[in-house]
Amino acid sequence: MAKPNYLYFIRHTPPQHVKIGIAIDPHQRLKRLSRHTDPTFGYHTELEIVTAIKTPMRASYVEKVLHSLLLGYRVTGEWFNLSDDVLQSAIEYAHFLTQLKLN
Repeated sequence: MAKPNYLYFIRHTPPQHVKIGIAIDPHQRLKRLSRHTDPTFGYHTELEIVTAIKTPMRASYVEKVLHSLLLGYRVTGEWFNLSDDVLQSAIEYAHFLTQLKLN
């Protein structure tokens, strides 16, 4: 049986850029991102996990839905410029999607 994935929201501040992605271990993903210097954001240690939601069997589906819904906020790739209110709404919707019974 495969390990469950997590849908994570990792924030880089300032500005309020949020990466929405999936990983088996979000803390390891944070460590890898923290060691990397991105020319767009220039991050090193300014990253934090906002939340990580255990999503057995549906992580990539939930990730794709959120990326589509937040397309207008996309900065680049999986990074989005989200206000606190929009971020909270996205997290709540992600929790809702993980509870759906999909066939």
